[in-house]
Amino acid sequence: MRKLLVILMIVSVVALVLGLGAAYATDGTDTATSVVSLSITDIVRLGIDNPTSSVALAQDADSETAFDNSKVDFASGICPTLTVTANKKWKLSASSSGFNANGTYQKDVSDLLIKNTGAHTLTTGYTSFLTVGGSVDLASNTTTGTKNEANQCLYEIKLSYFKDIPGTYSATVTYTLATLAS
Repeated sequence: MRKLLVILMIVSVVALVLGLGAAYATDGTDTATSVVSLSITDIVRLGIDNPTSSVALAQDADSETAFDNSKVDFASGICPTLTVTANKKWKLSASSSGFNANGTYQKDVSDLLIKNTGAHTLTTGYTSFLTVGGSVDLASNTTTGTKNEANQCLYEIKLSYFKDIPGTYSATVTYTLATLAS
């Protein structure tokens, strides 16, 4: 009896295997293909916090100290912070066409200086003051992109007892973020 049960189980298994094979047998096949494609463009985003920086020198102590030092430094809390996002190598630069005229006196654009005190992933970052006249590179990363990288800029304006007359001097600084060719 036991032998009969074993034989019946073997026959059942064989029949089941043959039956499943027959259920999945095909007479023909067909295939189709699909292509997945993604195009990524350059991501270049430059944000700016504190775009307007202003210092008013008080008569006597503030003014005399600034003129004695031949400069006025703008504190970090009032200067711009530039936020850089790029998905490839990039360069950050600044330029200015100069100060507005104060009466008949035109303050030289080379009196406006800037430096970058931030930057986390920079290949080159300029942490000493540079003249903004024309265009100056502030920072670059020649190896990789970055996301929301803060670049704190500071301003310095040169002063001269012999040239700078009372009045308001303002200059527009234009910041440019550009991705670099690979």
